[in-house]
Amino acid sequence: MKVTSMILAIVLFLSIITPNVFAHYPHTTDECSTTEMLGSREECLLEQRESGKEVKFVDMYFSKGVNVGGNELSANEIPNKIEVAPGDGTAILVAVMANSGSFELTGMKGWLSMPIGFQTVGKASGEPAFDTYDLGVSPGSTFIFEFPVVVTENTRVGMYNTKLHVEYFKARDIGLNFRDFDVEFLLPGRAVINTSIDDPIIPTITQVPLTVSVFNNGTAMMSNVEVTVSTPITATVALDQQVPEASESPIMILGGDGYTKIETIKPGGKADVKITVFASEEAVNTAFQLPVTITYVDPNGVDKEIKRFVSVYVQGTISLRVYDLGITYIANEPNLSGYLLNEGTNLALFTTVELIDNQDVIKQIGVPQYLGDLTANSPLPFNIPIKFAEGIAESNYPVTIRVTYKDDLRVPFEFTSDGLISYIPPTIQKVETYAIYSNMWIPIVIGAAGAGGYVSYYAYKKKKISTLKEGLKSDDDSDFLSESKQ
Repeated sequence: MKVTSMILAIVLFLSIITPNVFAHYPHTTDECSTTEMLGSREECLLEQRESGKEVKFVDMYFSKGVNVGGNELSANEIPNKIEVAPGDGTAILVAVMANSGSFELTGMKGWLSMPIGFQTVGKASGEPAFDTYDLGVSPGSTFIFEFPVVVTENTRVGMYNTKLHVEYFKARDIGLNFRDFDVEFLLPGRAVINTSIDDPIIPTITQVPLTVSVFNNGTAMMSNVEVTVSTPITATVALDQQVPEASESPIMILGGDGYTKIETIKPGGKADVKITVFASEEAVNTAFQLPVTITYVDPNGVDKEIKRFVSVYVQGTISLRVYDLGITYIANEPNLSGYLLNEGTNLALFTTVELIDNQDVIKQIGVPQYLGDLTANSPLPFNIPIKFAEGIAESNYPVTIRVTYKDDLRVPFEFTSDGLISYIPPTIQKVETYAIYSNMWIPIVIGAAGAGGYVSYYAYKKKKISTLKEGLKSDDDSDFLSESKQ
């Protein structure tokens, strides 16, 4: 009796503790229903069999792979995520798995079904991709499957759902184990980033607002975008002078450090970064590249950084001014005279000046006057032959001067300048001319009168002498007769 009672006590004790010891190994026959519903018991048996497996699905994404592009991995290291866009062709889809059990796993094989828009490399459409992992996987370690797939042009960016079937062997166990997973992965697309600047030509010694645009010409969203526009260290091209020293940039960013925070840039979108720059005089006629550093987070959650450049050309200034307008007479003909001053830093090439005709008052005679190259800070005089309308009165008359020139890039420019000129009809000159001509007759008249007087005097004297001679002759004759008579 005592032995029998002891045996019953042991059996009762074992019946109490046994379910607790083996609770993590579920028995499908104990938990699945015996109801003969179509397929219900088979699905339950499969689920219970899989729930006891040690293989776990971790993640699936596109990558360069373990030995592609120098992506060598150490133990338990997984490859990096990359951006893949529709139409990229062959890409590697990585499935990251883990051994969550207590024993080493070996002989892993994986089959991945292809969703619409993807195709297994080297196989017919609809066939699954296959890969193996031949090394042993210790408990707690990870391993990967690499599935080469073709990403077609018709593939859309976004999430995809598919099936992953895994088979493997477990150490200290006999028989093949398997598990099926419902997995999803992302086709992230790719951000294609370009930059541009609104006006690549900037003047010197002037605060110039610039807009640097960042374009996302790709298929992936850019998040948490940060843009930094920097000043150049050295120049790339100097047209007619030495490159500035590298110790200090001749271009400065005013009012900040060129940093701008942008939330997102959608595919096909852009973001503008506004800065104000100042170029010193030593940067004149020189081309520079402004570095643009762009950091963002791609759809995989990976931080990215790229660098682009925008080019600018620092152009010297040409600032022309017309002054000292007036009327001068050359060969008794009126000319509109004045001075043209270049207050900038660069030559004004092929400079011409002309009067915009005011037909009612004044008009230019001839073609525009060519002045040539106008250097900085060197006044250049000009004279434009003009003609006034008949009968205009003395007054101040408005005039408009047109100046044309080209810069050092041979870009033509034109500007006009308004002014007033004082006009006085040249009546004084006519009076003086008449007086001169009148005075010229005085010596002529005096000379003529003198000559006439002299002629009269000469005639009178000659007549008197003749009369005297006749008188003397008569006296002689009388004396002769008297003598004869005697």
